Amino acid sequence: MTRAPTPALVASLHEYDSVGPEQGAWWDPASKLLALVRTSAGDVAGARRWVVPVIRGPHPQQSGRCRWGRPVGVDTLRRLSAFFGRRRRHATAAGVEGGARMSEATAGNAVGEAVRAGGAAGPLFLVGVPRSGTTLIYKLLCLHPDAAYISNWMRTAPAVPALALANRLTPRFADTRRTTWFGADRANAYVNGEPMAWRKQLFPRPVEGEPFYRSCGIAVPDSAGRPDMGRLQRLPGMLGAVCRYGGGRVFVSKYLANNHHIPALAELFPSARFVSIVRDGRAVACSLSRVHWWPDLTVWWYGGTPGRWQAEGRDPWELCARHWVRELAVLEQGLAAVPAARRLEIRYEALVAEPVATMRQLAAFAGLADRWDWVQELARLRYPNRNERWYSRLDPQVRGRIEAIQGDDLRRLGYLG
Repeated sequence: MTRAPTPALVASLHEYDSVGPEQGAWWDPASKLLALVRTSAGDVAGARRWVVPVIRGPHPQQSGRCRWGRPVGVDTLRRLSAFFGRRRRHATAAGVEGGARMSEATAGNAVGEAVRAGGAAGPLFLVGVPRSGTTLIYKLLCLHPDAAYISNWMRTAPAVPALALANRLTPRFADTRRTTWFGADRANAYVNGEPMAWRKQLFPRPVEGEPFYRSCGIAVPDSAGRPDMGRLQRLPGMLGAVCRYGGGRVFVSKYLANNHHIPALAELFPSARFVSIVRDGRAVACSLSRVHWWPDLTVWWYGGTPGRWQAEGRDPWELCARHWVRELAVLEQGLAAVPAARRLEIRYEALVAEPVATMRQLAAFAGLADRWDWVQELARLRYPNRNERWYSRLDPQVRGRIEAIQGDDLRRLGYLG
């Protein structure tokens, strides 16, 4: 006998309603993992009651119609539980005895406190102007076996850190991971905005995870320019839980709102490291003008969208150019509060010229081991220089207007003679 998800499942996946129709088939993996968590705790009978629905028709928010699959078999759950390991990890830095079993909240907080205090590898925050290569570097780091990250599953239900268990599965499907994360040509890290088959939508992949960070009070800046400090205290425990379930040792974060909160994050995580990704501002302006989310983005320093800017009769290229200047200023001001030993600058141009060498340098800075299997996976990908596009696409007059706005920073960074 089959049935729709229980109210408990609906409550635990409360973020589901915010997911767009193109990302509709989330019940299936979430239900499986929630069942797996119950099995790992020894409640096999309880786990069997979780139904694993599979959406085979239109998105339920569109029509309310979908057909539900069979309950997960107990034997399957036992095998999955054995694969993930039934024994819970222990935060030795927090003084927890190795044989003690801990609750999810206790374990997550213990690991979080160890990270906060420097007793474990601190988180790595990737910051940079949008369209500077942050997504590419983020995904390349998340290929590392010791990296923990926010996946598309956790974006759907940020209050369920056990969904990070899915991250452990991706290395076993290396070919699928390669094409899902980097496209069929293995050269496009920015596939999140493209249409995707539902099977690929279900495959775990690194995302910014805005709902996850918003729950901790981090967003593109509030009126005071700082995150909600009370809610921010949740972040170490949440990151610790993601590391524990996902099996990673270093949490890698790419959330561009962090650009505005670097001092607060550096204070909260004394062992955190920050990697600033810098790219030629003309290439960034060209890329911004073409990316799908730009027309509807609320530009924080302007207070409106690019669509509104253009409706006011203003030059759209000016907005793209100024956004690079304003974001760069915020980044440099924030990073000035971070000790030099805890920050690293990576140029996009160096990355595409020598990708493997650049990533190995970055991994060493982050505290990630120089794993040969990771290096081999990096070598299987392609790294075209996207900067070549702006050379050919920008009209000379447009280029002149951009350089008039960005000129001082372009010269200071060595991009303009």
